[in-house]
Amino acid sequence: HSLIHININDLRTSFNLLSGRLDELAVAPAAETPSLLRRRYLERLSPLERRLEALPGMSVLRRTVEQAGIDRPAHRFVLLGAATGIATMLGGMILGGGWVSSLIFGVLAFVAPFPRLLVRRTKRISEIEARLPEAIDIIKRSVRAGHPFIAAIKLVGDDMEGPIAEEFAATAADFAYGNDPRAALLSLVSRVPSMTLMGFVTAVLIQRDTGGNLAEILENISQV
Repeated sequence: HSLIHININDLRTSFNLLSGRLDELAVAPAAETPSLLRRRYLERLSPLERRLEALPGMSVLRRTVEQAGIDRPAHRFVLLGAATGIATMLGGMILGGGWVSSLIFGVLAFVAPFPRLLVRRTKRISEIEARLPEAIDIIKRSVRAGHPFIAAIKLVGDDMEGPIAEEFAATAADFAYGNDPRAALLSLVSRVPSMTLMGFVTAVLIQRDTGGNLAEILENISQV
């Protein structure tokens, strides 16, 4: 038990250090550039939907929906839950249930989509973490072959499958459409809040600022 406690503390310390370093790297003005995904997301919304997305708490839900890999506006989850909850409550009262029990079932129906959303988010992030070493190896080989880092990122999206391919393809699209590399990588961490990925992005951003052999750095990260 003491060993587990020490490991948990070490992980927490590492996470805090990486978060702090990323916060320092994100201070640059370029990192404030909105990601390509975020711009496209807002462009698809009507003025009314944009107002709904600006409601308190929606930013947290929107981030969770994005991290779960769902291409759907966050406010629709709230509207769907509300409609389901109201229908369940009215159905219970029509069928002769008391208003208290109908209200309880209505509330349960309202919150039901959100635990499933969190489960999907956790599963997706775990899958990305499991395949990240393979992705880093692809980037390392591409960089050693003389390809630009942006092309190496795109290669992961082209050669791999599943959520990790989707995320790296989106990051490559951010690069290709002129978004700042720093902002694109920080946006990747925002979509995939993984300590493993955070370490990769932190190392790459530091290398871009200070120089060094990127392929060697990626080799060390891949081994870790």
